[in-house]
Amino acid sequence: LYVKMPSYGGSSYGANRLNVAYSLGWLYHGEGAGMEMLDQCLLENFGVQVDHNIEVDFVAFEQIVDLLGGVDIELTEREAYHLSYNNESGMVWSLQEGMNHLNGLQALEYARIRKLDSDFQRTNRQRNVITALLEQSRDMTFLEFDTLLKTVLPLLTTDMDSQQITEYAWAVLPLLPELQVVSQAIPQDTQYHFADVGTEDAPMSVIVPHLEEIREFLRQTIGG
Repeated sequence: LYVKMPSYGGSSYGANRLNVAYSLGWLYHGEGAGMEMLDQCLLENFGVQVDHNIEVDFVAFEQIVDLLGGVDIELTEREAYHLSYNNESGMVWSLQEGMNHLNGLQALEYARIRKLDSDFQRTNRQRNVITALLEQSRDMTFLEFDTLLKTVLPLLTTDMDSQQITEYAWAVLPLLPELQVVSQAIPQDTQYHFADVGTEDAPMSVIVPHLEEIREFLRQTIGG
């Protein structure tokens, strides 16, 4: 997703892929600046104000899924075959088309699949995992939830302190049984076009978002 980078720390960075905002902030201004610069990029391009950030690396992702007892994911025939025989870990698994119970490593490999289709499908798979984990958390007791929270907190990198996270978590817990989780992708099918940018020595094939259309879509769906 090709967007204008925000000015940060007295420097300007032109336009680049969206994820580069995090890299630039972290590289030139320190670890905490990665998310700050990405948040600023989201605000300036899409009008979305991010209140807080939580980062989960690959190791923590795997551990969290295992702590929750794995996750139920419905696989296509191609996804099942790819995960069983062509995953990045080199493991061989007997996964089938349809519903499968994945452990942490299998869920991570599923979320990272990028060779079967496009990045749109890859991010959809990531949302599938998050939604499935939320579904499995609906019936947790207060004691189970408190134990899980204390175990998971050390695995997270965030701009919130433990007290803030705990307060948010306890506010959400009573709502979980009735909570409806809705996700959407940006940009939608008609809200972008492909382009080739960069230089002859370093070409880039990118997605250029139609920002005005996207901003209006976001106002209609999440407000603001």
